[in-house]
Amino acid sequence: MSCENEDSLRNSTAAHYIESLTHFERMMVVRDLSRHLNSVKRLQHGVRLFESAYKMQEAESDGSDVSFTWLLNSLAVLYDQEGHVEKATETQEKALSILSRTPKSDIREVVWTQNELGRMYRHQSRLIDAENMHLKALQAMNGTTAGVTTDLEIAWTLSTLGRVYRKQCRFTESISQTRRALDIRQLLLGNEHPHCLWLLGDIAQCHFENGEYDLALHYHREAYAGRKQTLGDEHPDTLWTMNSIGVVLARRAVDRDVAEAVKLQKTALEGQRRILGLVHRHTKWTEAVLRELEGRAR
Repeated sequence: MSCENEDSLRNSTAAHYIESLTHFERMMVVRDLSRHLNSVKRLQHGVRLFESAYKMQEAESDGSDVSFTWLLNSLAVLYDQEGHVEKATETQEKALSILSRTPKSDIREVVWTQNELGRMYRHQSRLIDAENMHLKALQAMNGTTAGVTTDLEIAWTLSTLGRVYRKQCRFTESISQTRRALDIRQLLLGNEHPHCLWLLGDIAQCHFENGEYDLALHYHREAYAGRKQTLGDEHPDTLWTMNSIGVVLARRAVDRDVAEAVKLQKTALEGQRRILGLVHRHTKWTEAVLRELEGRAR
């Protein structure tokens, strides 16, 4: 086989694989990509790339072609990663408006956009709007999965709904929804998958906010062990889990907890400065927490 034929076959296989992905799977790739670009300080490059692609598509249409909404969804994910929540919200609302006006839109695209809007509304403390968006998404999913309860997008919807309930201090409901999501992910992805470890952190945070510090420590430490093994010592998620353990220890303040909390925050800060840089919001957050803890220890 010639090199030209090999390239053609390779490109055809790649295109077929991409086409076989669901909208949810594609968007999760974009989410992971945005997190990676952020960690290597290339996020703005990714934003420019997607903005350029969308402008090209928009110039060739009237801007309301449903086949381009995935670019809007992707841009919103990148804007969110930049911390531009209002811009991300406006972009997802534009995508949902296009999908709503288009007969026979892919329900998976609608569900993704509803869930993303729910997340953005939660970031803006619009909790009723956030809850309604996630419930609409869940209702739509229940109508399309024909009784299947082990779907990763159902797990995503349950986990995002659980975060809204946590913000509303509905801790029992939050833990219930998050555990349902965790059961699905562990079944389909395995216990050590990063997306499962996120949910352990969510359960830990629920217990923390409910004043159940020992339970919070248990789940945070389980998440930390999994992230250290799966992602490595200096992955941003591993470092952030160290932050979380330190916060719980400082709040519990039993015996030598504060001294251990200071040690953890210092270690996390060193890693965040190396990996994320001096001006990253995680780095700045850890610096502020450490100053407060060291003031208490004196």
